[in-house]
Amino acid sequence: MERLVIDTSLMYCANPEATGEGGLVALVLMEIAIGRQFRIVLPSGLEEEWERHMSSWSTSWLAELESQRRVVRRFSVALDGAAENRLNQLVSYDFDGKAMQHEFKIIQAAASTDSAILCLDERARCFFSRAARREALIRDIVWRNPLETNLCPWLKGGAPARNEDRLRAHFCRRSHHANCVEGVN
Repeated sequence: MERLVIDTSLMYCANPEATGEGGLVALVLMEIAIGRQFRIVLPSGLEEEWERHMSSWSTSWLAELESQRRVVRRFSVALDGAAENRLNQLVSYDFDGKAMQHEFKIIQAAASTDSAILCLDERARCFFSRAARREALIRDIVWRNPLETNLCPWLKGGAPARNEDRLRAHFCRRSHHANCVEGVN
């Protein structure tokens, strides 16, 4: 995979002056993405969210990617009306659909562009992994949490779509809900 959908939570953390794992991991991922020539998928809804929460460092990072023409903003949405309705129903019927609705735009972008998702929100990943058991369109989406493991080797290797990283294979533990890192609203 050479396209990545990066959630706002990482853009918010991407700051050389940030304390904690989130800031450090986000910086490492951003630097590797630049060095590896990944393309960043940035649909309009996500771009607006990024603009509200970007650190000054991530603003210059995005400008650098744009100067290299490595930001994908226009793409055909892979979700037809029926698939989008099915996913919206899964979101609305989930006991905590708000978490899924918040990350819906990154699922749409990943499904439409065959991209991997980098996101800190474990609760949303758990919800979408459950939905993936019922919706084939999102089963093969790769979703990685930079705080979960060292993603540097994975990114340096071109971010291969391994089965264990796909939503269909993700197993949600209770600890994910208790210790999840909330996405930025």
